[in-house]
Amino acid sequence: MNLGRLDFGRCSAQGLARLGVLMYLIAVPFTHNAAWKNGATLLMLGAAIGLWQKRQLVIRGIMPLASSLMALLAILLLSAFAGVDPLSSLNELRKHFLPGLLLFLLTAVAFREEEWQRRLLLLVGFAFLARIGLAVIELFAYGDLAAARDQGRFVKGLALDAGFYFPVYIGLMVWRSPYRWFGTIAAAAVLGIIVAVQGRAPLLAALVSALAMLAVLRKWRVLVFLFGGAIVALGVLMVTQPVLGERFAAAFSPKTYLQALDSRAYGSESDGLSGRVPIWLGVIEIGNARPLLGYGFGWKKLGKIAVEDGYLARWEAMRNDAVAKAQVSYFSLPTDKVNPHNLYLQIYFEAGIVGVAAYLAVLGMSLWQSWRLARGGPAWDGIVGAIIFGFLVNHIVLGFANGLWLGLGPSMAWLGLLAALPRRMRV
Repeated sequence: MNLGRLDFGRCSAQGLARLGVLMYLIAVPFTHNAAWKNGATLLMLGAAIGLWQKRQLVIRGIMPLASSLMALLAILLLSAFAGVDPLSSLNELRKHFLPGLLLFLLTAVAFREEEWQRRLLLLVGFAFLARIGLAVIELFAYGDLAAARDQGRFVKGLALDAGFYFPVYIGLMVWRSPYRWFGTIAAAAVLGIIVAVQGRAPLLAALVSALAMLAVLRKWRVLVFLFGGAIVALGVLMVTQPVLGERFAAAFSPKTYLQALDSRAYGSESDGLSGRVPIWLGVIEIGNARPLLGYGFGWKKLGKIAVEDGYLARWEAMRNDAVAKAQVSYFSLPTDKVNPHNLYLQIYFEAGIVGVAAYLAVLGMSLWQSWRLARGGPAWDGIVGAIIFGFLVNHIVLGFANGLWLGLGPSMAWLGLLAALPRRMRV
């Protein structure tokens, strides 16, 4: 394979689709890239119109995954119209899902060939590795993690973004090709940078996703090597950096999660989940007022609703309640800082029970298809299936502590690859 000669199809609609998808995905790992992403989105939109006019944008071949995604979007539109601020919710939906929907459709149609799938994964993998390099430079330049997180361009959000790409590197690592060493080095770099920026949940999600991928591919030796290395690395960290080592060890300790249920720890450093339980209980309480379809897409209205609908005042009146005290402390923050810190509760707040059910249906469909592909597909198809399966596992684990919807980053392109793979694996 020659990455230096990317024939996009002589400017055909399919060639423009490939160019737009790759432009968008290469830009995604980097911040302050709105102009680049908007240009790539317009290019994808034009390519989609061209493919539709030529009757090449055929979605019948990418069912039933496309059907479950369309059902989810229909429910989100309904919840937006029925919510408290329809215009804001519709605008958030446009920003979040229009590029994602185009990525899904165009990847499914224009990246059916194995060679183009390899190019896509490799180029995206190189792009995120460049982001890691820039983040390392930034960490050294600031000399302080807190300052780099607050003021930097590449460190902020890096550990969470790694969840989109880490499975790609694991897939390349076990693929029998010249790129396996690239995958190995990049996977190690991802784990290293997650530790450097102290991302506990991302590290746990990355290791769980690697376990799932290697198990589904039956790569037992690699699995033993990976987790043996992780245990040794954690041991070295405990000796050389005991405070940091204890922080990461806590992520794998059952005591951490039991401690989070003890209300006496709320507001102190001994709270195992950084005060998330009172936040979650507050989101549930607010969401219960509109349980069917929620308040409409977009979490930034959560803090405003807590104040305007009297929840904050009610919690302030409960002076001897540790949970209410912690809720007051958090929901008193500026409204753009107040978020659910849990994807599934965020969906409940935004789209209600119906939205949660539709989202879980998309996840279930994608997990089932990618698992079947990884277990029974040809060599390359099995690798791609495992990459998507690993991403979904990572996404599910991270969802318990963060609000990362499908549609962010390259996630819809991964689902598009799943739809592009052999149809016999999807039925």
